[in-house]
Amino acid sequence: MAEQGCQGVHIHPEYTSPRLVTATLVKLHEWCPLLAWLAANTLPRIAPTPSMREGRRSHTREELRRVAEELGLRRPAVQVALASTQYGATGTIDIIDKETGTIIEVKATARRKPHRSHLAQLAVYTLLAAENNLKPRRAAIATPEPRIIAELPADTYTLQWARNLIQRTRRTIESPIPPLVTQPREKCRYCTHRHTCPYPNLD
Repeated sequence: MAEQGCQGVHIHPEYTSPRLVTATLVKLHEWCPLLAWLAANTLPRIAPTPSMREGRRSHTREELRRVAEELGLRRPAVQVALASTQYGATGTIDIIDKETGTIIEVKATARRKPHRSHLAQLAVYTLLAAENNLKPRRAAIATPEPRIIAELPADTYTLQWARNLIQRTRRTIESPIPPLVTQPREKCRYCTHRHTCPYPNLD
């Protein structure tokens, strides 16, 4: 049976168990630590938003292969699921080119300049690829057109950043108490977890 957390939030009964940190949780944590905690610990399933549905459409294997081809990648693999037992992390890379060591994360709703949270997710993918001996050299965020809008080098700085991101995310989601976070009201208004948030900021 679920335990009662802060202000009636239902916490998953295994919240104290060590868990794998997904690249998506890291992305959520960089956007809002509370959002990552809610995604990892609360029971209700959230209905997909229009942007989430658009993202799913752009992540079919056929669509990812098209993006890879138009980007000129010669040996692309798509939807590559990876894990690191050393760092307790998992993630599914959209595209990785085995010839050039290029990682591509496709964002359907990407802007001209991606949010830091998307770069954080990309850094974790880079670490996972390195841990699985895929020899990444560069990582990039692309739109479905496709158009590269951001890049990260697969260097020691990026890998260490990814390790730190995983550690911070794990500390947050394994806490029995949600982090106290204050966000701009505009940011909270369209949050998919606003109805289960213990600190609503919608007034």
